[in-house]
This record gives sequence, C-alpha cells and structure tokens, in this order.
Amino acid sequence: MSQESDEITDPLEQSFDGRPPLSGIMPVAKRAQEGDPDALNQLFQYFQEPLRRIVRMRLGKQLRQASQMDSMDFVQNTFVKAHDKFGGFELRHESGIIAWLARIAERQISDAYTHVNASKRDHSRLARLDDLLGFSEQGFDPASDETLPEGKAWREEIRSIVDECVGQLSDDYREMILLRDYAQADWVTIVEVTGLPTTGAAQTKHIRARAALSVKLARRFPDGF
Repeated sequence: MSQESDEITDPLEQSFDGRPPLSGIMPVAKRAQEGDPDALNQLFQYFQEPLRRIVRMRLGKQLRQASQMDSMDFVQNTFVKAHDKFGGFELRHESGIIAWLARIAERQISDAYTHVNASKRDHSRLARLDDLLGFSEQGFDPASDETLPEGKAWREEIRSIVDECVGQLSDDYREMILLRDYAQADWVTIVEVTGLPTTGAAQTKHIRARAALSVKLARRFPDGF
C-alpha cells in the first residue's frame, strides 16, 4: 500500500468516492421509460461502474479466460438486453434499477458458464459452479496502474481490494453489502428482497456484514484505515 492508505477511514466508503447521489436518478429513469433515448443512455452511464464492480465479483478468473470476456463485456451485453426491456420494468425505487440490471448480468454469466461447460469434453477439469462464478482472490482484473493517473489508480486499487473482500463474505452478508452499499437500497426494499422479517432485522444483519467485512479489510490495510 502507498502512504495514502494512512488517510483511509473506511475503504468501503472510499471505494465509492465521487459517486453521484442516487436521489437524482428517478426523473431520468422515468424519462427513459417514456422513450427518451438520451435519458436511457444517461441512466446506463450512471450505473455502469457499480454494475461493473458487481459483475467483477461474480466472475472468476477461469470463466473470464474460458469465455474470453471481461467485466465490461458482460456489462455492455447487460445494457443491450436492458435497452429493450426497460420500458416494461416496474420502476418503484432508484435502487431497484441496479438490482434489476444485476439480475440480467448474472443470467449472462450463468449462460456463459453453461456455454463453456458444454464446449468442454473433459468435464472433470472444470471447477465447480461456485468457483467459476465465485470470489477467488485471483478472480479480479483491476485496471493497470500504469495506464491510470496516480489518484485514479489509487482509487481503482481500493475498489479492487474492497470488491475482493466483499466477494469473500458469506452469501447472506455479501447480499446485504451489495444491496445497501453498492445498490443504495432503502431498508424497506432490502426487507422485500431478502425476506427478512423487519427493517430492524435488516439493519442488524447489515451491521454484522459490515463487521465481517471490516475484519477482512483490516488484513489488507494492516496500517489501519
């Protein structure tokens, strides 16, 4: 880590530095559903980076190499499919958009796994689905520091480490972090998606998920954050 790591107070929050507020996206989404192509493009540009990070967590190195596709390939394919379906999407909350896009992306990843699996004669050499779609430390493909300005490279490094640590959480904890921190879902939406009994239960589980993530991040930022 560079000396800048001493300035990090919360790597998860730091990884979202510069993200525009989600509160202003609803009018854009409504215009997009009414058929405004510029609004739809603006919407996709807004969600491109968080969707890329979610996809990167879902892609293992083996699947990426076997399919010859990287995170942005899956993101672009997701937007192509979403383009034709967005008019019929039930728009209830801003955070529902990224959750919907993530589901489309995960189907793309699942289809890629099926295609790779079908094309292999020696099935014994394939890793389990959990490994291919999972969260190994080798499963990330951050941008090269050599091609980015110093500040941007540092932010990308933080994002890559945070995404890796989130990917190593248990399924239920990872889902809480993705919904609350990546998708910025409100507690009512999180209860609907997860099936938890109350918003209080969701908040408690999120606190536990953040605590588990903090343990993993502390190992990656040993000088403190």
